[in-house]
Amino acid sequence: MKRQLVEGLVMEGKPLKVALEAVGMAKSSYYCRPIRRRKPRALDEVLVRAINDVRQGHASVYDYRKVTMALRAAGWKVNAKKVLRHLRALGLTQPRKLKGQR
Repeated sequence: MKRQLVEGLVMEGKPLKVALEAVGMAKSSYYCRPIRRRKPRALDEVLVRAINDVRQGHASVYDYRKVTMALRAAGWKVNAKKVLRHLRALGLTQPRKLKGQR
């Protein structure tokens, strides 16, 4: 928002320093590149079906590591992080084990 105001003032012929002071924006903030927000990745439907096939009958036992190993044994070239991302999106991850009190 402030960047657009500064750019408008500069287009009118005002010096950058004056425009920044008028808007109340730091020079470093003006030149800093805005952060790009990543779009959520779409799920691979073929991989989702393969994950469901692997977990069928072993749903409560297979975590993402075992699912990854089973997929690789079935001939898939898949990364464990991708499998974990798919399992999280589908809500199929196991709850974390809590350490007991000492």
